[in-house]
Amino acid sequence: MRRRIFIAAVMACALFMTAFSAYANEKEQQQVVQEYLRAYARNENAKMKQYLVQQDANQFGPYPFTGTPVLQRPKVDDNQALIEFSGKVGDSKFPDKGGILCYKRDGVWLVRQVLFYEKVPGIFNLPKKSVTEADRKSEPTVANLGERFMNAWRRGDTETLLKNWHRWMDRQGSINNGISMSNYQFTGGKTGWGDAYGAYQTKLTYKWGVLSYTMKFNGGLMLAQENGTWKIRGNIMVLNF
Repeated sequence: MRRRIFIAAVMACALFMTAFSAYANEKEQQQVVQEYLRAYARNENAKMKQYLVQQDANQFGPYPFTGTPVLQRPKVDDNQALIEFSGKVGDSKFPDKGGILCYKRDGVWLVRQVLFYEKVPGIFNLPKKSVTEADRKSEPTVANLGERFMNAWRRGDTETLLKNWHRWMDRQGSINNGISMSNYQFTGGKTGWGDAYGAYQTKLTYKWGVLSYTMKFNGGLMLAQENGTWKIRGNIMVLNF
């Protein structure tokens, strides 16, 4: 009898510790995502960087597609380009389409972020078409970059991924102090392939003098633990609009 009571107490304690650990993890993830989004919206790269993964092996995570995505013709606008894609992802939280956002740095095209979305508001200012003749001449180079990057991701070739990646968080641009964030909500979970995933809902308010504009900013981010602390994989982003 005493043995059964002891075993039951141990099991109850284990269940409690598991539940408490899950709660603590989600609270930490919630705070990390909130602070990251606030810095992301304001273009505060130096602050944002402290919430991003630092280890090369954690930058991109597992390949999310269940097959080979179809890459569209690149849209190039000066030093930015967008390669839209469609392809099945192994998780219903991810739209089956999106875009590879690229950036030209010191004359070399590199991948900035992989975005999953059905549509994106114009305020994000993603390239909509190749504007000039020089832009159109850049399309084959950008297309090759997209193919090379996706193939390396599928193979788990971190070295090639890093060679073709723009470390955008290392460069500080102009901070936008006219943006504020409110009504933040967070739901923790996991992707279909086991990565920690945080779904968020919030409002961004842009102010220009006496004028202001508010928009919903909903989506999801993947996270990884480094040295016992939750960090964000900033190279992948889900946008829900």
